[in-house]
Amino acid sequence: GQGCTAYDVAVNSDFYRRMQNSDFLRELVITIAREGLEDKYNLQLNPALKSLT
Repeated sequence: GQGCTAYDVAVNSDFYRRMQNSDFLRELVITIAREGLEDKYNLQLNPALKSLT
């Protein structure tokens, strides 16, 4: 397979639990994190690919 680059984003554990119960909060955090990474590293990330594990 091909190599890839992964980026980790830290989220407060209490807020993470709140995100698990709210589609809105989860999507908001993913969007903010993706846009922040794109701006900081001059990237264009695929918005369809995401993971919260």
